[in-house]
Amino acid sequence: MSKTKDKIQVGDLVGTPNYKQLSNAVGIVTEIRKLFHDRSGAGYTAVTAVFNNETYTFSEKDFTLISKATTHD
Repeated sequence: MSKTKDKIQVGDLVGTPNYKQLSNAVGIVTEIRKLFHDRSGAGYTAVTAVFNNETYTFSEKDFTLISKATTHD
């Protein structure tokens, strides 16, 4: 999960410091899904983000929140 108390949401800017090829890149979250293993019932949250025009999906724990998405009314 992110280092802040805020939960990652679609539109947020995130980083993935534990992945060398993406460690200096900033991505935008495009999808969040809760996934469950049928047999064990274990689950986790998968986050999909776009970095440099490439799509990556990792566990929510692998992302750090850089900036929350804002809306302008």
